[in-house]
Amino acid sequence: MNNLYYQQLNQEDFDFIRSIVYKESGIKLSDMKKALVQSRLLRRMREVGINSYDQYCAFLRENYDEEIENLINCITTNKTEFFREREHFTILQRIVEQELSHKNITVWSAGCSTGEEAYSIAIVLLESNFHKQFTIIATDIDTKVLETAKQGIYPLEAVQTLDMSLLKKYFLKGKDEYAGYAKVKNFLKEKIVFQHLNLLDERYTLKGHFDIIFCRNVMIYFDREVQAKVLKKFYDYLQKGGYLFLGYAEAVVSSNLPFHYVAHSVYQKQ
Repeated sequence: MNNLYYQQLNQEDFDFIRSIVYKESGIKLSDMKKALVQSRLLRRMREVGINSYDQYCAFLRENYDEEIENLINCITTNKTEFFREREHFTILQRIVEQELSHKNITVWSAGCSTGEEAYSIAIVLLESNFHKQFTIIATDIDTKVLETAKQGIYPLEAVQTLDMSLLKKYFLKGKDEYAGYAKVKNFLKEKIVFQHLNLLDERYTLKGHFDIIFCRNVMIYFDREVQAKVLKKFYDYLQKGGYLFLGYAEAVVSSNLPFHYVAHSVYQKQ
């Protein structure tokens, strides 16, 4: 029996891993996350045939450029769902119908995970009384979840909370090898561009400005310093009068940026 399951991640190796994760992604891992990191590293170690945590740290040092993406992928948290924090989508519909109905718009879903948020945004825009063109850019640091988002294939339980009319209009029910899954229809997929982006980067590979930015339940993993840097980037990328949606547990605090509070975790650039 492989004794890997009985090993513990020691403090030195944990400190090394979390320092790398913070440097590369801005994610702050407290001591309370040690067990989580241990379990997630275990899966990666099994994939590459490594039998101890110190060996994995040595492997990471020796193969840093090739392995860092895999480390970030296994550490990042990707909890999401369709129409999560539903009130935000009601506010989104009101904004596009009452304030942006005269123009083509661009929306950025930052930290899009497996794509449910971006597809939810697209559905709201298509279902609303908004008849101009729109583009949605959806980004994440995790390359694995981006592949899931691009495929647009989800277990049926992931879409069971959607109204039947929306399911029929925007999803196909899987058959044979895809039984038990729903697939996003191509015309909805075509509304979204998924791409890799690290919010910690000094420069983003994005062009132009956005009318609306969603970045929900991402900032909670950053410390105040990183939050301030990312908020400044969002401010700079928003059109004047543009809207920023954060997660319910997040807020624009300790910031000198002229954001106006609109609703719970929703702000407008002044």
